Amino acid sequence: MLFQSALSKQHVRSSPLLRLVIVFAALGSFVLAPLARPQAIAPINPRSFHKSLDLQAKANTPASIRSLLVEIHSRTLSGPVPQSVLDRMARAQAGFMNRTQAPVTEADVANAVNVMGKALDPVTFTGTNALQVRLLRISMLPSLPTLMAGGSPRPRDQIVAYDLSPAGAIYLGLLLIHQKLANPAWFGDPDVQNKQWVSAARSSAAAHGPRAYLREEPPEQTNFRMMFQKGLASEGSSTTKAYHQFLDALGIGK
Repeated sequence: MLFQSALSKQHVRSSPLLRLVIVFAALGSFVLAPLARPQAIAPINPRSFHKSLDLQAKANTPASIRSLLVEIHSRTLSGPVPQSVLDRMARAQAGFMNRTQAPVTEADVANAVNVMGKALDPVTFTGTNALQVRLLRISMLPSLPTLMAGGSPRPRDQIVAYDLSPAGAIYLGLLLIHQKLANPAWFGDPDVQNKQWVSAARSSAAAHGPRAYLREEPPEQTNFRMMFQKGLASEGSSTTKAYHQFLDALGIGK
């Protein structure tokens, strides 16, 4: 019942992904796993992994907000944070905490991911949509209840509102950018991808339970890491420019 309320009643009746919502929400840790063969296996608790980040999401001072955003960047992208990018993100999150910055909608997150992805690698990037953002957010809500919280009051028929803080939107957006450019399991049509991943996650969960996999870095991940390490070292690079376009699409002021 909890995850069924994540989508509106009208959407629930009409969407072919109704049955996927519950599974996707319960198996979020598997959705983000790379495809390479595991070298070692160890148990992991997704809530413990995200606990420190969610504690930082309560940041309300200039220094703590900047620390939160640096942590979000480090968990999603490689390379340094351009100062101009960090300044914009910090102002937006501080404004949100002070109620002078509007929350960011899930549709804006999807649009921002598409803008940045196409700018960085139009060959590899195959797009996302608002429903995929919604499903990913719901899957992470139990582990990141503060960062994934709604920016507006929760509608009565929803688990969470359709908007969130700038920090939460940035985390979701950059996480999707990473997956869409570095994880072959996320390449392709987002709706087809969701169905395939839920099916694979269901089988993995039934066979093994929650696991963390230690793998050799696949070439897609290496290319992604090197692109950001090199590109973000310069304020004038095309990579930094794409980062600013991402923030523009989120409605974050310069």
